[in-house]
Amino acid sequence: MAEMDFEAENTIIGSAYDAVIDTTLWTNFIRQMLEYTHSTAAILTVIDRRNPSADLMHSLNISPLSLNAYLHEKVKFIDLKQEMPLWKHVEIDGVINHDWSHYTETYEEEECLFYERCLKATGAYYIAGVLLDRGEDRWSSLVIQRSSNQKAFQQRELEFLKRIGTHIRKAFQINQQLHFLYLENQNFYQIMDAIKVGILLIDVNFKFHYANECAQNLMDQNKFFEFDSEGKIHCAKQYQHKFEQLIRNIQLDPSSLSAKKDGVVYIHNLQAQPFMLTAKLFNKIGRGATSNTLQPNYVILFISEKGQSYTLAKPYLKETYALSQRECEICELFLNGLNLEKIAEHCHLTMSSVRTYLKTIFSKMQCNSQMELLHKLMNMTISFEHVY
Repeated sequence: MAEMDFEAENTIIGSAYDAVIDTTLWTNFIRQMLEYTHSTAAILTVIDRRNPSADLMHSLNISPLSLNAYLHEKVKFIDLKQEMPLWKHVEIDGVINHDWSHYTETYEEEECLFYERCLKATGAYYIAGVLLDRGEDRWSSLVIQRSSNQKAFQQRELEFLKRIGTHIRKAFQINQQLHFLYLENQNFYQIMDAIKVGILLIDVNFKFHYANECAQNLMDQNKFFEFDSEGKIHCAKQYQHKFEQLIRNIQLDPSSLSAKKDGVVYIHNLQAQPFMLTAKLFNKIGRGATSNTLQPNYVILFISEKGQSYTLAKPYLKETYALSQRECEICELFLNGLNLEKIAEHCHLTMSSVRTYLKTIFSKMQCNSQMELLHKLMNMTISFEHVY
């Protein structure tokens, strides 16, 4: 490896992030690593005994015999046992530089099984590596190798490994987050499609993002909305001003339960059949985030026929969450779009009492936000009840 080549290093870094999207590209990344560091072989390893599905291994110029042995549980164990002394004083993103030649003199000893089966066949003599992760049951590292007819790794190679290690760890984290996001999205959309009421997801700039199956059917049949070339959603002309006002109001008062008088917009189809349009702010919070760290950036729109309301499975709520009759009543009113003031009026309670009830409901149902409570209650409806 010559002096630092920023262009070459940036290309290698870019390859690491490319491999997040397509894991087959890790081989291309390793090939570039070998060329840049003048190494003969390399192996990128992730071992997680508690979650074997997360195990990862990509290599280049490592013999099949060595790889098969490395994958053997006994050798894997000895690998960790053998390498631990080399890494024990190294922090994550730290590097090692080691000469394995002494193992050729004592290979008959049991602890040298790893060298005999995993390194000897590749002709490894010098190794340098960066520690990507370490725990009681997990291990992740990138190791490059040179043969006996090459020079040992120098400080510049170790510094490069340290730099690239930071990016590999970030790439792994992005890959994990994308995987979690995929699973969360799958679950989210499956839940939304199972709900028998029209649900649309838009952002606060009115750009359309999603409609569940019921909403798609309602829109196809009734032509409530139109979409412009930018993907923004518009109501029929006579309802557009009220629709825009609805979205603005809930942004101004995100703590409300569609709190204001104009928190509901009534629209009619071509046959003059009335429908009710309500809206709630929504944060799609990912892992590691909290409702306190994100600003509301999505709006969920609910479309239902005027006069319809949800009926909750109250016996289930009582048995599962130990809700009282009054708490079940408040949940049902909340689910049907009533704000705190209307709930208080309907139940002949003070606003303070309603807030106390909601706080207790949040605690019993382990919810941290109104949106989370809404999601749970949506899955506990048993029917629509027509109200005239």
